[in-house]
Amino acid sequence: MQRSVFVTGALSILDTLTKKPRLFELSHHPFWDDPHISRQMLRLHLDPDTDTASRRHSTIDASVSWLVSHLNLKKATRVLDLGCGPGLYTSRFASHQLSVTGMDYSRSSIEYARAHSTGVKYILGNYLEMQFEDEFDVAFMIYCDFGALIDQQRDNLLHRVHRALTPGALFVFDVWTHEARKTRPHKSWTLKDGGFWSAKPYISLTETFCYPENDVYLDQHIVVADAEEARVYRVWDHVYSPDSIERVLCSNGFRVIELWEDLTGNPYDEHSRSIAVIAQVCKDFC
Repeated sequence: MQRSVFVTGALSILDTLTKKPRLFELSHHPFWDDPHISRQMLRLHLDPDTDTASRRHSTIDASVSWLVSHLNLKKATRVLDLGCGPGLYTSRFASHQLSVTGMDYSRSSIEYARAHSTGVKYILGNYLEMQFEDEFDVAFMIYCDFGALIDQQRDNLLHRVHRALTPGALFVFDVWTHEARKTRPHKSWTLKDGGFWSAKPYISLTETFCYPENDVYLDQHIVVADAEEARVYRVWDHVYSPDSIERVLCSNGFRVIELWEDLTGNPYDEHSRSIAVIAQVCKDFC
């Protein structure tokens, strides 16, 4: 009976929150630094056989090996890993004797990274607020975090990365293309006795919205863990083409050096689900 009352109340709340949000309308509930959710994310990061939070660990191994070789990263090269999570890439870069700094907003991930890897400087903080200046030879932002930034955040990030890098240094990252997101918008319901979104019983509605004129998708999660309050989590995803990512980079002081399908060195083509970008700091903006 109690569960039935909860579900009825939750459905009533959810029914009022299902309108399509305005473009880049942000949610007001913490996601990356929510204590319960960050622990769930850490668990997914550490699962070696899933791509849910980080790529499979075999892919991470291949990416680090390819990047070190392809970019000719030498001993003591100063590396910045933005959104480093629990140190899956940073620890591997450090094993190549690079000078590595990792930065992440999740306390759970940074605490794990500090406890399980050596030779890496870890910073708990928001990379949209970082204040480095001429400190790094290459910056990485891996697993399409770049596309999760709304346009104002993206340009702010590029400004801060540009300032953090030395002249001629590299910014390496990846983004999704329309090929990865071209399925129709969908909606799904979940009822759990406890799980990813909350330790308490909850009902959640996940819905995908498309903003085709802006090359943007939204994955919205509405979670009700009691019958009186709903939490709304919005994860934006700006997809790119080679032309559009080059325009964004050029207007923010970078030039594209190479485009690949992914950071293991697979070549890009028109059917690729992602684009891996190697960009270089320009002296003057395009």
